Amino acid sequence: MEPKIHLLPEELTHKIAAGEVIERPASILKELMENALDAGATNLQIEIEKGGCASIRITDDGEGMDPADVPLSFRRHATSKLAVFDDLYRLSTFGFRGEALPSIAAIARVELLTRQPQAVAGTRIVVENGRIQEVRETGCPVGTAIFVSKIFDAVPVRKKFLKTEATEQAACMEVITRTALSHEGVKIRVLSNGRQQWDIPAAPDKGRRLGLVLGRETSDSLLAVKGVRGNISITGYISRPEVARSNTKSIYCYVNGRYVRDPLLNHAIMTAYRNLMEAKRYPAAALFL
Repeated sequence: MEPKIHLLPEELTHKIAAGEVIERPASILKELMENALDAGATNLQIEIEKGGCASIRITDDGEGMDPADVPLSFRRHATSKLAVFDDLYRLSTFGFRGEALPSIAAIARVELLTRQPQAVAGTRIVVENGRIQEVRETGCPVGTAIFVSKIFDAVPVRKKFLKTEATEQAACMEVITRTALSHEGVKIRVLSNGRQQWDIPAAPDKGRRLGLVLGRETSDSLLAVKGVRGNISITGYISRPEVARSNTKSIYCYVNGRYVRDPLLNHAIMTAYRNLMEAKRYPAAALFL
């Protein structure tokens, strides 16, 4: 009698694991933006086609990658952020698990060009459905450019669950907004289907960046807040009670620079506005813990 239990092929396990990291085009965008920021980028250009469902391209001016590291970066759990377990308690980067690029490449085609400042030439790699198709030397600017296409083509059942182009684009723009608010020193330009959607310059402080991202009306109503208790500090901006929104989408909370959406934090913010705001009306806020 043949055994019923068998090991899954590695290619299949990678696609299953990718589903835990990459849920939609916005997930790809988030991972790539965080990689660029970890590389020290101060300029980001983001190009989205069909709401990110067709393709996503991110170009940065970060430190680039060593040629030997390029193929390794597409292997699962290969990372420059961790060496021993205790490094988890000293992390100052977004990524650390070494799963982003392998997960993206498992469900799409990824073309990456990268060059370090001291290098004469750069490196080009193409990975599709988890398999490296090409690695070669190439000419390119300092930094990294990643082009992701054929998104979910290898996993049609996942592609079927994508929303409309407009909904997926809105999700991508929300990821960009969250990142822009917490990284005021980074210039961000966004193109959608070839048309410019955003061109946000670097700002000297978070208050200026809030004005550029959320609009003049919101920025004029903001009050700076600051507090310290024990080893926890909080800084940021909150809106005056008379400037209210119909939902909580303008409440942005960050812990150690990472965006979080936590009901407890939202409840704490709303408690502070109790008796100052009508029912079912919400403030705008950007708080950094």
